[in-house]
Amino acid sequence: GIGAGQMSRPMSAKIAIELARNNGHAGKLPGAAAGSDAFFPFPDAPELLITAGITAIIHPGGSKKDQDTIDLCNRHNIALVTKAVANGDLSQKITVDARGEILELKSTVNEMVDQLNSFAAEVTRVAKDVGTEGKLGGQAEVRGVSGTWKDLTDNVNFMASNLTTQVRGIAKVVTAVANGDLRQKLVLEAKGEVAALADTINQMSRTLARNEEERKRQMAKATQIQEHLHPKNLSMPGLKVATAFHPADEVAGDFFDIIPLADGKCLFCLADVSGHGVSAALNAVMLKVLLATAVERSSSPANVLRSIDATLFDVTLPEMFATMIVLRVCLQSSVIEYASAGHESGWLVPPDGELQELCSTGPPVGTELELGWDTRALKA
Repeated sequence: GIGAGQMSRPMSAKIAIELARNNGHAGKLPGAAAGSDAFFPFPDAPELLITAGITAIIHPGGSKKDQDTIDLCNRHNIALVTKAVANGDLSQKITVDARGEILELKSTVNEMVDQLNSFAAEVTRVAKDVGTEGKLGGQAEVRGVSGTWKDLTDNVNFMASNLTTQVRGIAKVVTAVANGDLRQKLVLEAKGEVAALADTINQMSRTLARNEEERKRQMAKATQIQEHLHPKNLSMPGLKVATAFHPADEVAGDFFDIIPLADGKCLFCLADVSGHGVSAALNAVMLKVLLATAVERSSSPANVLRSIDATLFDVTLPEMFATMIVLRVCLQSSVIEYASAGHESGWLVPPDGELQELCSTGPPVGTELELGWDTRALKA
């Protein structure tokens, strides 16, 4: 029976019950269901339906006193499934005995709840995998769905797949940039903020690539300048000189120099400035200038180290120092005089006889220790 167009919900319920009885359902209405397109603000109408034998009530809910209706139905074991589903409770099903069309309605509603349960579980799983645990590539699998439910499942899977492609693309480019490969470009079919992020990453890569090219150009020039500072004329009467210079970086804090002296002697210097890279290379250039100035005052190896040490500490940063070994070679007498400022040992290899070690004779220059250096002499 249909009780429509009434101002009172109990009156609508009475009319519906009466019409149902007049149409072949005399007395009680066992196994019947009642449906309302409006919520029940009070339990009076549901009480009439329950008294008539109704075993399932379907209504949209939305009243501040919905709980009164829910409590009433629970006391009488009346199914109020649609309301439970609307509230997100997918554990409720219609369990009352039913026949005919009511049985069909019961099966339909219970199947809907099962599909909603499956859909909710899969969507929750994919959301947790992608959003919480960072597992990309997951897809929702909901069996037996069609229509809108299938469309919703497909949309969730498309979103997850699209997000996977975008995140993996971003990760690939960012990893390449972190490893120094600035040729990678992020190509995504994206819109909105993701597209803006892709553009930003590509702009970052282009900027880094330009900066790297400029850095390489500047370092190549610095390498040329440092190589130009190496001594050019290595040929001297009675002396053969062989050198090799292989810095670990583009430029280095190591340098060597050979200075002919007026008295027929020759001065050799090998130095290693603390640190690496550009700063060490700049300090090495300064050390070379200080060496030339010191030799003009005195060619004694110990005096050369003292002169450099007196100036180096004042013109460089406090943490900068250098190890040096200075040798003065007399070609006529084959006597080698040397002083070493904390440098690694050198070795004299005479034509005959045992190897002779040129060990350190004092601390590195630039330390302000003022311990001094000794000049030692060896016969080649």
